[in-house]
Amino acid sequence: QVRIVKEDAWAGRKNVKDLACHIVDLKRAAVGIAACSELVNKVIDELLLDIKRQKGGAKKVAKLAITLNEETRCEMKAFAQMLLAEHDAFKGYALALRNEKTLRVTIEQLLPALEGDMLNQEALENFWKGFEAQYWSLVNAGLAEDDVAEDTHKQTQR
Repeated sequence: QVRIVKEDAWAGRKNVKDLACHIVDLKRAAVGIAACSELVNKVIDELLLDIKRQKGGAKKVAKLAITLNEETRCEMKAFAQMLLAEHDAFKGYALALRNEKTLRVTIEQLLPALEGDMLNQEALENFWKGFEAQYWSLVNAGLAEDDVAEDTHKQTQR
């Protein structure tokens, strides 16, 4: 039964938008039928993993994540956001999206907008700069580990 659902995921779906709609429908079924939610979520994970394993799969998953994130139809938006939050294939995208949103605003733009009694803007700025340095250090260290793991994986496939 799982194989039928997986094979059907590609039937007649040539573009990312169609695939996004199908995966949202699967997620809707997982939420709507509690008894099947674990099975359907596994099917979604397997489908995403199959896509990721294909040549250019990482780009396809990224395009799928962008399509899901840009979903505006009210009845689909919540399920699209659930997919992005709950499935491992989109974990990197969630981090990239968070980083993109964070980079849009600088501390210099934020501080003048803060209101409150006795705000020590200099201390806040120093705290923020320390946090930002540590955050990006951790992100870059994680990316370096991913690069090493990917290189090792490629070498073992040869």
